[in-house]
Amino acid sequence: LMAKQSQADIRKEKKRIERLTKEAEKLEIELGEVEAELYGEAASDYQRASELDKRKNEIEERLIEIYEDIGC
Repeated sequence: LMAKQSQADIRKEKKRIERLTKEAEKLEIELGEVEAELYGEAASDYQRASELDKRKNEIEERLIEIYEDIGC
């Protein structure tokens, strides 16, 4: 029973890491898009730049959480 439980835990943990890894990949792509717009066409639009900068910070914070969690 103990071995079965740990196998289930291992599978669950693997799935969790896969999910977090996928989330990180999506966030990395979004971060690239946000930065491209922030330093591109939004550079002269203060309000849009401010929104993008806020989102950039949110993404970076979440990525740090994910990478710490999965041990990168």
